[in-house]
Amino acid sequence: MPRTDTTTRRASAPLDDNALYHLGGHLAVVHRRVQRADEVSLHTHRVTSAQARVIRSLARLDRPVQMSELASMLDIVPRSVTSVIDELEPMGLVQRRPDPTDRRAVQVALTERGLALSPTLQDLHGRCVASVLTPLTAQEIVVLGDLLQRLAHTPADG
Repeated sequence: MPRTDTTTRRASAPLDDNALYHLGGHLAVVHRRVQRADEVSLHTHRVTSAQARVIRSLARLDRPVQMSELASMLDIVPRSVTSVIDELEPMGLVQRRPDPTDRRAVQVALTERGLALSPTLQDLHGRCVASVLTPLTAQEIVVLGDLLQRLAHTPADG
């Protein structure tokens, strides 16, 4: 089946392999800058950026979730989610519970302590992203957000 819209856009794009290589590098640099800023700001709360991401995601879901669903939502392998939950559970920020609809599965949810921490983590992350985006105008940030959202919601195989 021919790919219409995506194929047409790619074929008419004025980017050569070198330009795409540099674009990929720029995306990686910006991601690392946000991650470093996150790590610095999260240090006082004794959580890593990966742990904060899980807490923020669970808070947005506002319900217990199977770890496989959380991994899918975060676009990471289930083993990585398990490792982060293993770190957060003894800190009293998340708890595992049996899935009431599937006795083979386990759900994870925020504890009251994790839920109380999540707005702070959301605010810190927003500030970190804003600090990295300061060279851009508000309009450029909106356009960038729209483009990144489109990419994030397109299946990896394009």
